[in-house]
Amino acid sequence: MAEVDTKAVVSPAGVAVDEREFASLVRRHVGPFSVVKTLMEPTTRGGDVARRAFAGIQQRAEEFVSFLDDHGARSNRTYAPLAEYAASVRGFAKMGRHLAHLEARLDRELPLPLGHEDRFRDETRRTLEFVKWSLTKLEEEALAEAGRLLGETVHPPPDAGSAGTGDGDPNLRLPSTLDEAAVPEPDRWIAEIASKFLAHKRILDRQSGFRTWADDEEMRRFVLEVSDEQQVRFYMTRMLNVLSRYDTYIQGTSTERQDPELMCFRSFVVTSLHLLEVMAELVHFYERHENEVRSETAKDRIADLVDKQMVLDRILNYGLNFLHVYMDEIAPQAETLVERYTRQTVAKCVVPDGVVLHARPVSLIARIVDHYGTPVQMSIGNTTCYAGSILQVLMAAGQNPTARQVTFEGDSVPLEDLCTLFSHGLGENDAPLPKRLGYLAR
Repeated sequence: MAEVDTKAVVSPAGVAVDEREFASLVRRHVGPFSVVKTLMEPTTRGGDVARRAFAGIQQRAEEFVSFLDDHGARSNRTYAPLAEYAASVRGFAKMGRHLAHLEARLDRELPLPLGHEDRFRDETRRTLEFVKWSLTKLEEEALAEAGRLLGETVHPPPDAGSAGTGDGDPNLRLPSTLDEAAVPEPDRWIAEIASKFLAHKRILDRQSGFRTWADDEEMRRFVLEVSDEQQVRFYMTRMLNVLSRYDTYIQGTSTERQDPELMCFRSFVVTSLHLLEVMAELVHFYERHENEVRSETAKDRIADLVDKQMVLDRILNYGLNFLHVYMDEIAPQAETLVERYTRQTVAKCVVPDGVVLHARPVSLIARIVDHYGTPVQMSIGNTTCYAGSILQVLMAAGQNPTARQVTFEGDSVPLEDLCTLFSHGLGENDAPLPKRLGYLAR
């Protein structure tokens, strides 16, 4: 058996585990993890078979990483490299699952970007091949490291890779027998969902534009300083909220059946989310091995196994590039949905006597607009601004200190609540706001 330091590994509960004793635990847990190579074989078949294979790899890696993390392996000099290799296997398996799912459904359930069909197919396949190649190398290194620690070669158990990789026909569907429900306030939800999507697109456009990246140092700086993991996951959460609201209030309803543009819009949101999932895992991998807190041994070895410039290339020239393509293509349809499902009107309100548009009443105005999600413009004096921005409204009020009339333009539903707010003193008197505005108290 290879020499293992006799220092203790400390579990989160604070109980010391001798490294030699811990090696026997590793031996028991590394067996299921070692089937990753066996599970890699079905990934070459593509489609849902590949997706299930990647999911199996991710599950086994997740279990092994959880075992190591439960015992503080990442903070132990001896076992930190093994933990890093296993975590990297988990990340690349997750990327592979999303890419295989995406590839299997392109031009069937998920759209191909207009004018970029062949290039997107090719780039998806190229990214998937890079993920599979990297996954194989990382898994080999993880098993080699485990073998070094245990002083023996690690082999997968017999037939361990067969589970979860059976064939299936993704074109087979059960009949749709669930009763379709009517959507309460369908106009409101559809307009809000489409408006939120457009708002997220504006955020993305401010951060970056559609372009091809070539300079290695420029790519590195952009990923680390602008499109880092925190930003990608934050943006992914925003898009996930769009999809979640759609699935809660629109999917499977008579409203969706009557308007085919809704399902088309959802398919673009789903595709964008898959791209963001892949980006998040790639950025996470890159950042983990660019900082100075990882085990140097593992970091240097992973640098030899996985081409970090290719990781950067896939983040930007695949993920970010096609994220712009998909969101640009569906944006006009989102704008059409906002127009179709809102009743545009104008409302004139008067600031009550003794009330000043300072931070508190302005925050209530902005919260009403944010609650409904549709764009509302506000005019006071000679200034027009977005009513959902506290800063813009405060500046507009400050530029017109003597103006008492405020005009709102937008969907009739939030405008009704804004008029109610003004008629009840903008929350500046002792009387409680009416029940209609109860969401402002939350």
